[in-house]
Amino acid sequence: MKKVLFGAVMLIIAISASAQSYKASFGVNVGSFNGLSYKGFLTDHLVLQVDLGVNLEGTYGQVDLYTDGGVVNSTSGLQTFYTCEFNPSLLYQSEIKSTDVASISWFAGGGLNAGFMNKLELKKSYPTFKWGLHGIGGVEFQLAKAPVTFSLDFRPGYGMGTNTLKFEDKHATAVNSFFDWKAVVGIRYVFR
Repeated sequence: MKKVLFGAVMLIIAISASAQSYKASFGVNVGSFNGLSYKGFLTDHLVLQVDLGVNLEGTYGQVDLYTDGGVVNSTSGLQTFYTCEFNPSLLYQSEIKSTDVASISWFAGGGLNAGFMNKLELKKSYPTFKWGLHGIGGVEFQLAKAPVTFSLDFRPGYGMGTNTLKFEDKHATAVNSFFDWKAVVGIRYVFR
């Protein structure tokens, strides 16, 4: 048992010791979040990834309507909206395997998102400020003979949005809370 545990620890150390072979990359994201993406290495394994883009999302969540007297209405169900948002994330990235064709790395971390969202409804549509927290995890394939990298990631998170509207002749604040998820394929040009 001690030999197996020692071997597992040595394997993890060997995998973590591999450093990424580029300094930064810039490109696009495609999927449930579409936009521009920058990824830069702060250290051998600590990465800053910044995304700016839009997405169309359908998720289950809750809308609470507040006035001066407290909650006056609460509904939950499927919410459909689009967002324009800014997503900075800090990641840990480490190489899994390197060949003559490409290197494969895994990454995991988390970050924040902020921007604007517009809820899609038949009778009314209102823009609102949106913010949230998200995790991020995935894999990256860096081509050995071309300055291109491909990534695939999933970003589960929690989001909120607020806006002011008229409700029964009063001004009310609607608070939207929802599961904020994204599945993204990234294509970036590499700067060495």
